This record gives sequence, structure tokens and C-alpha cells, in this order.
Amino acid sequence: MVMTREKMYFEPRVVSDTGTIRWYGDRYMDRALLGHMGETVYIRDDVEMLLVYRLESDQLQETEKIEATFVSVCRIRKTSHRYKYQYGRKIS
Repeated sequence: MVMTREKMYFEPRVVSDTGTIRWYGDRYMDRALLGHMGETVYIRDDVEMLLVYRLESDQLQETEKIEATFVSVCRIRKTSHRYKYQYGRKIS
């Protein structure tokens, strides 16, 4: 199965008041998330790791073009039973 959109796809999640994020049935925590409680972070899933970013800025340049800058917050290793899943879907 070929997954094209996931290469640079960011999915938003809100950091809970305990510093965790929910990701397709699991909860993940990292000390770096504690500084972002209640905020929206953006996640990329590279199968083994969740790459967590915050949106630093976005500027609407044209009606159909937005430039955004994301800054890395942390990387979280996924639970081993999720290694065959990317964005909640099983990969082959």
C-alpha cells in the first residue's frame, strides 16, 4: 500500500492538562509536552516515532497559498504494538 499524503502530513492534537496526547487509541507523554498543556500541537507519524511540532507562524500569502513555520517540540517512540500502523491505518 502506498501512502503519499503522510510523507509531510501534520495532524493536530490538543495536549491535555496532564501533558499527554491521544493518538489513535493510545496516550503518549513527554516532559516537553508539559509546557504546551491546552495548546494544539501538530504530529507526524513515521511508523516508529511521533514527531510533535508547534505552529510558530502562518501567513496567508495568496488565497490558495499559506506559508507556515513549525518548530519541533519532541519525538516520542510509539508503543511497539503500533509499529505497523501509521496515522491509525495498518501498513504493509
